[in-house]
Amino acid sequence: MTETRRKQLHLGKCIEDLDKLHNVPDLKTKRANLSLFRLCKTAQKLFESAEEARKNGDEEYSYVYYMKYLRVIAYLSKDKEYLKDKSYYNSMLGAKNPNKAIDAAEKLKNSLIDRYAMELKQKRLNDIKENEIFKQKIEENRKKAIEVSINEPPSTPVNLPGPDEVTIKSEQLYSILKAGKLKVMILDARPGKDYLESHISYPACISVPEECISPGNNIDLPSSGMLSVVETLAKKGKAEIKTQRKATYMDLVRLPSLRIKNLCCCVVWLVIGISFYGGTQYFGQTSINTFLSVAVGGLVQIPGLPLSAYFSKRFGRRVAIIGMFVINCICNLLLVLPDAWFYLKLVAGSIANACGAAAFSVVYVYTTELFPTVARNMAMGASSTTTRAGSMLAPFFGELNVLASWLPPIVFGLFPVLGIVACYFLPETKGKQLDDHLDES
Repeated sequence: MTETRRKQLHLGKCIEDLDKLHNVPDLKTKRANLSLFRLCKTAQKLFESAEEARKNGDEEYSYVYYMKYLRVIAYLSKDKEYLKDKSYYNSMLGAKNPNKAIDAAEKLKNSLIDRYAMELKQKRLNDIKENEIFKQKIEENRKKAIEVSINEPPSTPVNLPGPDEVTIKSEQLYSILKAGKLKVMILDARPGKDYLESHISYPACISVPEECISPGNNIDLPSSGMLSVVETLAKKGKAEIKTQRKATYMDLVRLPSLRIKNLCCCVVWLVIGISFYGGTQYFGQTSINTFLSVAVGGLVQIPGLPLSAYFSKRFGRRVAIIGMFVINCICNLLLVLPDAWFYLKLVAGSIANACGAAAFSVVYVYTTELFPTVARNMAMGASSTTTRAGSMLAPFFGELNVLASWLPPIVFGLFPVLGIVACYFLPETKGKQLDDHLDES
């Protein structure tokens, strides 16, 4: 059979791509929905489509249709209804068509494999040619650039100051920076404020503020003038490094400013440890309803913590702690009342617990702000030790009810007064910059 001119490949890049297209999925489902007669008609249409595509020179579509046709024929040959009346269905399909389709598909497959291989080979050759052309163009451009650079006369910087000039005009500096052929470093010796307001936008423009330059020094003779300046600055730097030494626990006692702060902080932390832990334990043990007292006392502490943060930010750390000590003092003294005033004692004891917990949270922040950075951890350690000592002493004060029932509330109520006095000698830290070194305190 004479074939027309073959069409260009368009369905795939290899024979495996076509094999994916000629699969006929789910033939069993189609068989359930279609009669065997309709399925034979479908196979015949596939054969006719394959023949038509082959006549038109489209080998890819022809191969796909042939393979679909053969898959349908293979399925039909196993069908029970087909086996019962094989001669009838073979006459419908064409007795020679399956063998013809097999031969045609085999030839098309071999032809397509060769064509795909030729196309891949041609594509690689085209890529190699394109790379060669690209390299050739790069080489030509490089040669042209070399020829231009050789023929071009050497350029000289324009508007440069003469050898005897010690100054440069702004126009000359601008032309040099714009040309970009000279590496320039600019030292701006104006005052620092003037440099911040306006200066040359250039990467190598450095500010040397006027206030940092001592009058009378020159840079003409580095061996005589600048050498002494550098040695002086080095000695000052070493002296500053020596003065910024590490703090010790003895500094908390040796330096007067730190001694007062450390003593007052230890007293405040001791008072909080005794009044908070002792008051909470005494309030729960002596109440006629222990479970209710402990539960209410714990619940009241929940809003007490955010309120302490608000008051310390609004009024200051020292005022917030003093206010909480005052309320704690009054509420602890109300615990002297007899058990007939149970609900009043319940409210007073719960508020005292909340104020103690709130003061505890504020004093953590207050203590860290009182001391410089080099001594902050040691001051916190000393203060925290005192409050642990207070928490250990608190149960013994609670046992004073053996002597008199009114004695423990009086003790827990008067201890906050001692904390108020200690806070009076401490400075307020709200809105102030924290110190870093011992000499700043």
